[in-house]
Amino acid sequence: MSDERKKVATTAAAADSKPMTRLLQVLRASSKFFKWRVAVLVGWLGLSIVSVAAGLSAEDRNPLGATVHVREMLGDHWISVTNDSSDPWRNVKITLPGNWTYERHTLRPQDSILVPVTDFSRHGRDEDEQTPSDFRPHSVTVSTQAGSHEYLP
Repeated sequence: MSDERKKVATTAAAADSKPMTRLLQVLRASSKFFKWRVAVLVGWLGLSIVSVAAGLSAEDRNPLGATVHVREMLGDHWISVTNDSSDPWRNVKITLPGNWTYERHTLRPQDSILVPVTDFSRHGRDEDEQTPSDFRPHSVTVSTQAGSHEYLP
């Protein structure tokens, strides 16, 4: 078989093979620089897909649309809750571990409340038992008429 016929036969066989096999053959035959470019492109594409997927799934983990922070100011711990949703919240109840609660009638969209942990009590607004001033919660549960969710600030 002449060289020209071998080349035609090889080309025909390559055209009939699976696309992935052809891609691997081209990649093997390419230069090192081209392989690095492909690796960078594939890595960038993979990171982009993972970032978009993480961003989309983050919305599912915050059904109320709240932002919750625990801050230390003036020697006390404070709980900050922001209503990032487009709907007003009614019957807002913030609960800390140990069943310490703080209640507020409404919180409008984009409004925030900043509450010291010493304003939380075990009996709603009763002053009978308040949280210790050095209490630092590891989780905060926000409950409204729209639902409830536990946040880990």
